[in-house]
Amino acid sequence: MIHIIGMGYNYIHPNGWKIERPDGLPYYLLLYIRNPFHVVINGTDEYHTEPAYILYRRNEPQLFYRENEPYADDWLHFQAEDEDLDAFLDGLDIPGSRPITLSAALGISSLFQELDTEFHGRGAHHDILMDLKLRALLYKFSDTYHEETLVSDQMNQYRQRFNELRGKIYHSNNAARIRSVDDLAEGMNLSTSYFQHIYKALFGVPVVHDIISARIEYAGYLMQNSGDPINRIAAASGYDNIEHFTRQFRRIKGYSPRQYQKLLHQTVRE
Repeated sequence: MIHIIGMGYNYIHPNGWKIERPDGLPYYLLLYIRNPFHVVINGTDEYHTEPAYILYRRNEPQLFYRENEPYADDWLHFQAEDEDLDAFLDGLDIPGSRPITLSAALGISSLFQELDTEFHGRGAHHDILMDLKLRALLYKFSDTYHEETLVSDQMNQYRQRFNELRGKIYHSNNAARIRSVDDLAEGMNLSTSYFQHIYKALFGVPVVHDIISARIEYAGYLMQNSGDPINRIAAASGYDNIEHFTRQFRRIKGYSPRQYQKLLHQTVRE
């Protein structure tokens, strides 16, 4: 049975926090750091801008910190007297002693919070529940990590081609000549749905978002550097419908095309 020695959920240190244990601990530590932080791995100080999990096994050196700024984390110390936890964790294949950022961490966080609630509770089956909930958390962690690693590996084979495509979308006036996402997908020899899935997985935004942004940026460039009327600028930027152009321009720039053009002229006069 796995026993939890101590734990905390969303512990906050307003002025920063530092843990330095050259010889580690005689038990295991699962840590979730909720803010940017430094961690030292094999003598190298690494700065991480995103929240991350770290799993430390027994006697592994620990050094992580954040100076002069609020620090928050979830932490969990555990051990087992009648079970080989190293073998159990080896089976889960979770990397140790290094930060792991997971985009789908909500399920893990919920299990952590449930475990913290049970840790401060009592009952005839308290120890059994703690053991089961901790195992559920570790299994969930393993599944989430490996699912995201698999997706990342699959995406890497497309990364160069998609980087080139995104560069073309934002270069010059290429976005105006894109007639449909179907055409882009066909050019990559992919189905439209899978093409869109890959694009968003790689860049965090739908391809349509980048096409619209590139068109509006080009329209703004024309407003600043040409004397063309708005309807001609809209057409040059890939819009057949002036009202559609106006809505998208306002959404991205915060002004209508005419307001933006007027603002540019005022800036020039000043």
